[in-house]
Amino acid sequence: MKTYKSLMGRPKKFAERTVVAFPERSFERIAAAAEPFEDRTDFIRGAVEKELGLRQSDFYDDLKRYLLANENAVDFCLDAIRDAVTRRKAAILESAIKQKGRDE
Repeated sequence: MKTYKSLMGRPKKFAERTVVAFPERSFERIAAAAEPFEDRTDFIRGAVEKELGLRQSDFYDDLKRYLLANENAVDFCLDAIRDAVTRRKAAILESAIKQKGRDE
């Protein structure tokens, strides 16, 4: 008779659990913002990891103190991205106008 070595299951990937209540419509907003085929739980885990990375960074205290004033980090980042997109669109438009002038 052959003996078989007992196989253990795979190690747990997520050992800690919690129950979290979300404001109304949060899941709709997550579904709209998530990548295609991205699981809501993975989205939430990723958001938590990103926030932890930001808060544990060397510059977070300076960011809060000097840059944020009375706004939160999300609003600050969104404003910075909005400004960058506006500048980029203007630069692309300007470049297209210059190119059109050269072509004529």
